[in-house]
Amino acid sequence: MGKSINCKYFSKNNFDQFKATLRLETALLAQWFKDKTFDEDGKSIGMEIEAWLVDQDFLPAPQNEKFLATLNHPNVVAELSQFNIEINVPPQKLDAFCLSRMHADIKNIWQAAQRMASSMGLKILMTGSLPTLRNEHLSTDTISNRDRYKALNEQIMQLKAGADMNIAIDGDDSLKVNHPDVMMEAATTSMQIHLKTPASQMNRYFNASIICSAPLVALSANTPFVFGKSLWDETRIPVFEQAVNLPGFFDVTGHYINRVGFGEAYVRSSILEFFLDNLDSYPVILPIQFDQPSEQLPHLLLHHGTIWRWNRPVIGVGQKSKPHLRIEERVCPAGPTIRDTMASTAFYLGLTHSLASQVIPPESLLSFNQARSNFYAAAKSGLSARVVWLDGSEGDMQSLLLHKLLPLAKSGLKEFGIADEDIKFYLDETVAPRLRNGQNGSFWQRMYTSIHGNDFQKMTEKYFYYQESDLPVHLWEI
Repeated sequence: MGKSINCKYFSKNNFDQFKATLRLETALLAQWFKDKTFDEDGKSIGMEIEAWLVDQDFLPAPQNEKFLATLNHPNVVAELSQFNIEINVPPQKLDAFCLSRMHADIKNIWQAAQRMASSMGLKILMTGSLPTLRNEHLSTDTISNRDRYKALNEQIMQLKAGADMNIAIDGDDSLKVNHPDVMMEAATTSMQIHLKTPASQMNRYFNASIICSAPLVALSANTPFVFGKSLWDETRIPVFEQAVNLPGFFDVTGHYINRVGFGEAYVRSSILEFFLDNLDSYPVILPIQFDQPSEQLPHLLLHHGTIWRWNRPVIGVGQKSKPHLRIEERVCPAGPTIRDTMASTAFYLGLTHSLASQVIPPESLLSFNQARSNFYAAAKSGLSARVVWLDGSEGDMQSLLLHKLLPLAKSGLKEFGIADEDIKFYLDETVAPRLRNGQNGSFWQRMYTSIHGNDFQKMTEKYFYYQESDLPVHLWEI
């Protein structure tokens, strides 16, 4: 979806041509898997962080076009709304200090962006959804000035035959909103982890990433409020799913599959399965014709970018290198701090490696349906969620994380060769105390409002103060 698109309106011929080209590129991808064309080099990790532009009252500031033009940073780009931006963090090869290097890179980009925002009388903020956001902020008047976003909105609403997007979420409160466009998606901001793996190991790592999604979303939950309503611990999950709620299909188990969701199944033979499903099960939204050679898979990648699985396989193609495979883990919200972000990333990296390296594949011990149930339970109830693990035992997520999964994550990082001091800093001194006192971003926000009331501007102001200090959320005072 990061590609430039110069057309907003399409004919039936555009769709027919695109589908024909998509079929050819999918066949080429299938041949690559058959011929073992993909890169087998070592692993690397990258990241995308979405953030908010806010004014001095911590209300959304729709000024990303001026901000981005003035900042002029290649790693900071537009997002769907004019009050959102995205930071693309350069990937790091996995070695002893890759995590602390990435931390420093993010901090350098963040500080440059914050200085520019300050010069405009603005601030930038990382959170799963801006607590001061209101429904009236979300309209096509505040969509980013990019044809791709306008085209996406128009085509999605055509698939809905003009019907509103219906948002209905129950938590402590209930939220019911009818929205006439896709802008509810802009209410959700995430941190996406990219893990590049050798092609021969992709199946195991991808399935491990699926299993890891539930504990990761519970650990990192940071979105308890949307439009002032107290909902799920990670309300970004149901909001995003319902904000792009298009006609779907039923899988072989009778489960309804939406265009945004947890997916259909574990990988069986190869991640080619996802692209075959894309071809056969998901209508084309953006039928753009590109002049790029078919070896760059431009149409296949564009179509794939309009299907939002919480764990998404990615094909990386370059003009001078072999194509490579990576996992895009999409379950984490943005924030609360850069240090917390890196700690969650370290946990994901270590746990995914440990699970992928087990002699008995964990996907043979935990059904996909149970992994999916664990995920939604964790999104709804966070660390207090009741989940089932690989040995069939049922318990609360906080205890599972602290006593079973954190040790697995530590051993996984050691096997990756991550330095002991980074493991100590991100897991022992950041994740472990977060788990012991149960204070992730959602817990802090709920506790703040329980004591001070629903003054979301004051809460966001204090949140911003702590975020800028990079003090981990488990140490934030109420």
